[in-house]
Amino acid sequence: MWVKELQAEIQKYAPDYLELLSHPKMLIRAGAASLMRELPEPDRAVVPGIIAALHDETEPTVRIQLWQWLGSMDRANQKGIFTDALPRERRPLSRAALLVECAQAHGSETPPEVLEEMETVFSRADVHFLHSYYAAAEADLLSQFALTLRGCRPERADALLLAYLAHVTGSRILPVPRALGLLSIALIREGKMVDHRSWSPEQRKAVAVVAKCAWWTDRETCCNMVDVLEMFELPNTRKKMETFLGESIDLLAK
Repeated sequence: MWVKELQAEIQKYAPDYLELLSHPKMLIRAGAASLMRELPEPDRAVVPGIIAALHDETEPTVRIQLWQWLGSMDRANQKGIFTDALPRERRPLSRAALLVECAQAHGSETPPEVLEEMETVFSRADVHFLHSYYAAAEADLLSQFALTLRGCRPERADALLLAYLAHVTGSRILPVPRALGLLSIALIREGKMVDHRSWSPEQRKAVAVVAKCAWWTDRETCCNMVDVLEMFELPNTRKKMETFLGESIDLLAK
Protein backbone atom coordinates (compact mmCIF):
# COMPACT_ATOMS: atom_id res chain seq x y z
CA MET A 1 0.00 0.00 0.00
CA TRP A 2 2.72 2.48 0.96
CA VAL A 3 4.40 1.98 -2.44
CA LYS A 4 1.27 3.12 -4.27
CA GLU A 5 0.91 6.07 -1.92
CA LEU A 6 4.51 7.09 -2.55
CA GLN A 7 4.04 6.75 -6.31
CA ALA A 8 0.91 8.89 -6.11
CA GLU A 9 2.86 11.61 -4.29
CA ILE A 10 5.64 11.50 -6.88
CA GLN A 11 3.06 11.73 -9.68
CA LYS A 12 1.39 14.70 -7.97
CA TYR A 13 4.63 16.65 -7.88
CA ALA A 14 5.87 15.65 -11.35
CA PRO A 15 6.05 19.31 -12.53
CA ASP A 16 8.32 20.11 -9.58
CA TYR A 17 10.62 17.20 -10.42
CA LEU A 18 10.81 18.44 -13.99
CA GLU A 19 11.98 21.79 -12.68
CA LEU A 20 14.67 20.04 -10.64
CA LEU A 21 16.14 18.71 -13.89
CA SER A 22 17.65 22.16 -14.36
CA HIS A 23 19.10 22.35 -10.84
CA PRO A 24 22.83 23.22 -10.78
CA LYS A 25 23.71 20.19 -8.63
CA MET A 26 24.06 16.94 -10.56
CA LEU A 27 22.95 14.69 -7.68
CA ILE A 28 19.65 16.56 -7.39
CA ARG A 29 19.02 16.30 -11.13
CA ALA A 30 19.87 12.58 -11.06
CA GLY A 31 17.67 11.99 -8.03
CA ALA A 32 14.68 13.67 -9.66
CA ALA A 33 15.06 11.63 -12.84
CA SER A 34 15.57 8.41 -10.89
CA LEU A 35 12.40 8.93 -8.87
CA MET A 36 10.26 9.67 -11.91
CA ARG A 37 11.31 6.57 -13.82
CA GLU A 38 9.83 4.44 -11.02
CA LEU A 39 6.28 5.55 -11.72
CA PRO A 40 4.08 2.68 -12.94
CA GLU A 41 2.23 4.88 -15.44
CA PRO A 42 4.35 7.92 -16.28
CA ASP A 43 2.47 10.90 -17.67
CA ARG A 44 3.34 11.38 -21.35
CA ALA A 45 2.80 15.10 -20.85
CA VAL A 46 6.30 15.23 -19.33
CA VAL A 47 7.99 14.04 -22.55
CA PRO A 48 8.72 17.55 -23.87
CA GLY A 49 10.29 18.43 -20.51
CA ILE A 50 12.51 15.34 -20.64
CA ILE A 51 13.60 16.14 -24.20
CA ALA A 52 14.42 19.71 -23.18
CA ALA A 53 16.47 18.42 -20.23
CA LEU A 54 18.38 16.04 -22.51
CA HIS A 55 19.20 18.97 -24.78
CA ASP A 56 21.04 20.76 -21.97
CA GLU A 57 22.24 17.91 -19.74
CA THR A 58 25.97 17.05 -19.91
CA GLU A 59 26.35 14.50 -17.09
CA PRO A 60 26.14 10.87 -18.39
CA THR A 61 24.59 9.67 -15.12
CA VAL A 62 21.64 12.03 -15.48
CA ARG A 63 21.30 11.38 -19.20
CA ILE A 64 21.05 7.66 -18.54
CA GLN A 65 18.29 8.26 -15.98
CA LEU A 66 16.43 10.42 -18.50
CA TRP A 67 16.64 7.81 -21.26
CA GLN A 68 15.38 5.21 -18.82
CA TRP A 69 12.58 7.56 -17.80
CA LEU A 70 11.48 7.79 -21.43
CA GLY A 71 11.85 4.04 -21.77
CA SER A 72 9.60 3.45 -18.76
CA MET A 73 6.70 4.84 -20.79
CA ASP A 74 5.17 3.14 -23.78
CA ARG A 75 8.38 2.43 -25.71
CA ALA A 76 6.52 1.94 -28.99
CA ASN A 77 5.65 5.63 -28.95
CA GLN A 78 9.27 6.61 -28.31
CA LYS A 79 10.78 4.88 -31.36
CA GLY A 80 11.28 8.08 -33.29
CA ILE A 81 12.70 9.92 -30.30
CA PHE A 82 15.29 7.22 -29.62
CA THR A 83 16.30 6.79 -33.26
CA ASP A 84 16.55 10.53 -33.91
CA ALA A 85 18.69 11.03 -30.80
CA LEU A 86 21.37 8.47 -31.74
CA PRO A 87 23.43 10.76 -34.01
CA ARG A 88 23.63 13.36 -31.21
CA GLU A 89 24.27 11.07 -28.22
CA ARG A 90 28.06 10.77 -28.22
CA ARG A 91 28.80 10.05 -24.54
CA PRO A 92 29.66 6.31 -24.35
CA LEU A 93 27.76 5.47 -21.15
CA SER A 94 24.55 7.31 -21.96
CA ARG A 95 24.77 6.16 -25.58
CA ALA A 96 24.80 2.56 -24.34
CA ALA A 97 21.60 3.26 -22.37
CA LEU A 98 20.02 4.86 -25.44
CA LEU A 99 20.93 1.83 -27.57
CA VAL A 100 19.17 -0.44 -25.06
CA GLU A 101 16.01 1.68 -25.06
CA CYS A 102 16.05 2.04 -28.85
CA ALA A 103 16.38 -1.72 -29.40
CA GLN A 104 13.69 -2.53 -26.85
CA ALA A 105 11.34 0.01 -28.43
CA HIS A 106 11.79 -1.40 -31.94
CA GLY A 107 11.86 -5.07 -30.95
CA SER A 108 12.23 -7.34 -33.98
CA GLU A 109 12.29 -4.25 -36.21
CA THR A 110 15.43 -2.79 -34.62
CA PRO A 111 17.53 -1.10 -37.32
CA PRO A 112 20.54 -3.29 -38.29
CA GLU A 113 22.97 -0.46 -37.54
CA VAL A 114 21.71 -0.28 -33.96
CA LEU A 115 22.25 -4.02 -33.47
CA GLU A 116 25.70 -3.79 -35.07
CA GLU A 117 26.72 -1.05 -32.67
CA MET A 118 25.35 -2.93 -29.68
CA GLU A 119 27.40 -5.96 -30.68
CA THR A 120 30.53 -3.79 -30.94
CA VAL A 121 29.95 -2.12 -27.55
CA PHE A 122 29.21 -5.51 -25.98
CA SER A 123 32.42 -7.05 -27.33
CA ARG A 124 34.65 -4.15 -26.28
CA ALA A 125 33.21 -3.31 -22.85
CA ASP A 126 35.78 -3.63 -20.08
CA VAL A 127 35.25 -4.00 -16.33
CA HIS A 128 35.59 -0.25 -15.69
CA PHE A 129 32.94 0.57 -18.32
CA LEU A 130 30.56 -2.05 -16.93
CA HIS A 131 31.02 -0.84 -13.35
CA SER A 132 30.53 2.78 -14.39
CA TYR A 133 27.35 1.89 -16.27
CA TYR A 134 25.97 -0.07 -13.33
CA ALA A 135 26.68 2.80 -10.94
CA ALA A 136 24.87 5.23 -13.23
CA ALA A 137 22.03 3.07 -14.55
CA GLU A 138 21.48 0.68 -11.64
CA ALA A 139 21.35 -2.04 -14.28
CA ASP A 140 23.75 -4.63 -15.68
CA LEU A 141 24.77 -3.71 -19.22
CA LEU A 142 25.90 -7.24 -20.13
CA SER A 143 22.53 -8.78 -19.29
CA GLN A 144 20.60 -5.91 -20.91
CA PHE A 145 22.55 -6.30 -24.15
CA ALA A 146 22.49 -10.11 -24.08
CA LEU A 147 18.73 -10.28 -23.65
CA THR A 148 18.35 -7.85 -26.55
CA LEU A 149 20.94 -9.50 -28.81
CA ARG A 150 20.00 -13.12 -28.18
CA GLY A 151 18.43 -13.27 -31.64
CA CYS A 152 21.46 -11.76 -33.39
CA ARG A 153 23.16 -13.37 -36.37
CA PRO A 154 24.57 -16.81 -35.50
CA GLU A 155 27.99 -15.84 -36.84
CA ARG A 156 28.16 -13.00 -34.28
CA ALA A 157 26.64 -14.88 -31.36
CA ASP A 158 29.75 -16.95 -30.64
CA ALA A 159 31.95 -13.84 -30.47
CA LEU A 160 29.51 -12.20 -28.06
CA LEU A 161 29.46 -15.35 -25.95
CA LEU A 162 33.26 -15.30 -25.68
CA ALA A 163 33.12 -11.67 -24.53
CA TYR A 164 30.47 -12.53 -21.95
CA LEU A 165 32.41 -15.54 -20.64
CA ALA A 166 35.50 -13.37 -20.21
CA HIS A 167 33.57 -11.27 -17.68
CA VAL A 168 31.90 -14.03 -15.69
CA THR A 169 34.31 -16.97 -15.65
CA GLY A 170 35.65 -17.51 -12.16
CA SER A 171 32.81 -15.70 -10.42
CA ARG A 172 31.62 -17.46 -7.28
CA ILE A 173 28.46 -15.38 -7.18
CA LEU A 174 26.56 -14.49 -10.35
CA PRO A 175 23.66 -12.01 -10.24
CA VAL A 176 20.46 -13.48 -11.67
CA PRO A 177 20.21 -10.96 -14.54
CA ARG A 178 23.78 -11.75 -15.60
CA ALA A 179 23.11 -15.51 -15.44
CA LEU A 180 19.96 -15.08 -17.55
CA GLY A 181 21.90 -12.99 -20.03
CA LEU A 182 24.69 -15.55 -20.26
CA LEU A 183 22.38 -18.48 -20.96
CA SER A 184 20.33 -16.39 -23.38
CA ILE A 185 23.32 -15.42 -25.49
CA ALA A 186 24.71 -18.97 -25.24
CA LEU A 187 21.69 -21.14 -25.92
CA ILE A 188 19.33 -19.11 -28.10
CA ARG A 189 19.98 -18.80 -31.83
CA GLU A 190 17.53 -17.06 -34.15
CA GLY A 191 14.87 -17.16 -31.45
CA LYS A 192 15.13 -20.90 -30.76
CA MET A 193 16.89 -23.02 -28.14
CA VAL A 194 19.93 -24.82 -29.51
CA ASP A 195 19.81 -28.63 -29.23
CA HIS A 196 22.30 -29.60 -26.52
CA ARG A 197 23.73 -32.30 -28.78
CA SER A 198 25.22 -29.59 -31.00
CA TRP A 199 26.56 -27.31 -28.26
CA SER A 200 30.01 -25.84 -28.79
CA PRO A 201 32.62 -25.96 -25.99
CA GLU A 202 31.76 -22.33 -25.20
CA GLN A 203 28.06 -23.12 -24.84
CA ARG A 204 28.85 -26.02 -22.51
CA LYS A 205 31.12 -23.75 -20.50
CA ALA A 206 28.37 -21.12 -20.17
CA VAL A 207 26.02 -23.71 -18.67
CA ALA A 208 28.78 -24.94 -16.38
CA VAL A 209 29.53 -21.40 -15.15
CA VAL A 210 25.91 -20.94 -14.04
CA ALA A 211 25.78 -24.47 -12.64
CA LYS A 212 28.95 -23.89 -10.60
CA CYS A 213 27.31 -20.82 -9.06
CA ALA A 214 24.20 -22.93 -8.36
CA TRP A 215 26.13 -25.62 -6.53
CA TRP A 216 29.32 -24.36 -4.89
CA THR A 217 29.72 -27.79 -3.29
CA ASP A 218 27.51 -30.85 -2.95
CA ARG A 219 25.94 -29.28 0.13
CA GLU A 220 25.86 -25.59 -0.80
CA THR A 221 23.07 -24.57 -3.17
CA CYS A 222 22.06 -21.19 -4.57
CA CYS A 223 18.34 -21.57 -5.27
CA ASN A 224 18.23 -18.49 -7.53
CA MET A 225 20.75 -20.06 -9.92
CA VAL A 226 18.86 -23.37 -9.88
CA ASP A 227 15.74 -21.43 -10.86
CA VAL A 228 17.65 -19.87 -13.77
CA LEU A 229 18.77 -23.32 -14.98
CA GLU A 230 15.21 -24.62 -14.76
CA MET A 231 14.00 -21.70 -16.88
CA PHE A 232 16.16 -23.11 -19.68
CA GLU A 233 14.93 -26.66 -18.94
CA LEU A 234 18.35 -27.71 -17.67
CA PRO A 235 19.04 -30.27 -14.89
CA ASN A 236 18.30 -29.03 -11.38
CA THR A 237 20.80 -31.01 -9.32
CA ARG A 238 24.58 -31.09 -9.48
CA LYS A 239 24.68 -34.84 -10.10
CA LYS A 240 22.13 -34.65 -12.93
CA MET A 241 23.95 -31.70 -14.47
CA GLU A 242 27.32 -33.45 -14.51
CA THR A 243 25.71 -36.53 -16.02
CA PHE A 244 24.04 -34.30 -18.62
CA LEU A 245 27.30 -32.53 -19.49
CA GLY A 246 29.38 -35.67 -19.20
CA GLU A 247 32.08 -33.83 -17.31
CA SER A 248 32.80 -32.12 -13.99
CA ILE A 249 31.17 -28.72 -13.63
CA ASP A 250 34.30 -27.37 -11.95
CA LEU A 251 36.52 -28.43 -14.86
CA LEU A 252 34.16 -27.10 -17.54
CA ALA A 253 33.71 -23.75 -15.80
CA LYS A 254 37.45 -22.92 -15.65
